[in-house]
Amino acid sequence: MPSWAPEISVCELYTRRDAPGLPDQVTTPRGYRVVHVDAGPAKQVSKDELLQYMGDFAVGLRRLWQDRRPEVVHAHFWMSGLASAPAAHGS
Repeated sequence: MPSWAPEISVCELYTRRDAPGLPDQVTTPRGYRVVHVDAGPAKQVSKDELLQYMGDFAVGLRRLWQDRRPEVVHAHFWMSGLASAPAAHGS
């Protein structure tokens, strides 16, 4: 890690649950947590169909973050940004 980068003590990755049998969360061997968020059907969905579930994704993130909002939120894809920005601001 570069010397200018802040030290990160907790890293959590939030993703849409895309299979019915997935656990709510998994801690990886590298120590970060993957959290499966219910948003739309628990199955693989094409990117062209994902936009309709971003409202549900935002609601799921907001619910998960209501007691402990993250200090930093990064969205990998623009649709995730549509969900994470309002969830992070509590709106």
